[in-house]
Amino acid sequence: MASSLEQVQQIYQDRGRRARELKAQGQGVIGYLCSFTPVELVTAAGLLPFRFTGGGEPITEADIHLESIACPYTRSILDLALKKNYEFADGFVMPHSCDNVVNLYDVWAQCIDHDYAHFVNVPHTASAASLKFFAAELAVFKKSLEK
Repeated sequence: MASSLEQVQQIYQDRGRRARELKAQGQGVIGYLCSFTPVELVTAAGLLPFRFTGGGEPITEADIHLESIACPYTRSILDLALKKNYEFADGFVMPHSCDNVVNLYDVWAQCIDHDYAHFVNVPHTASAASLKFFAAELAVFKKSLEK
């Protein structure tokens, strides 16, 4: 019998398994990265949010599209997508969390086959104007998911 830690490791190594099963049953799956993503809107739209995490194997494909000095997290996520590890995702949403993610969004939109893509502009201050801007961004995101 496998130890609890071994079971967790097995689940992590194939963490997309359940998303693949649900996709086969007709469930829409939207991939995302970063905790800035408003996954509540994805869920409210009847879609399964799936967090892209990267890691687990050497980066061999992404360096064609991203500079090798870009953060290894974004390079790894792109690498796995190029290797079709996220083929079950119908689309993706990426928030403006850092410059690497902004660049990743553009590369992903051009290089990965997808039915849906959305970029959420997330303000990095909590001023009244920023909150008003973010409310408008969330409304646009909601409408895009409804389509």
